[in-house]
Amino acid sequence: AIIALDLRRNAIGDIGAQHFADALRINNTLTSLGLQANRIQDKGALSLVDTLATNKVITTIFSLIS
Repeated sequence: AIIALDLRRNAIGDIGAQHFADALRINNTLTSLGLQANRIQDKGALSLVDTLATNKVITTIFSLIS
């Protein structure tokens, strides 16, 4: 199982962040997440924040800001 995922500098943007947030809703193994420098704006960040507020598995998040 994947426990750490570093997606820095992949330009996933808001749409990618929203899709990733959807996937994180069913996450039960990923504990560390890096999303720096991905062109994620307010809409994508809000999707991630909403999901991460209820996800109790992820313990380490690297900044969304580059």
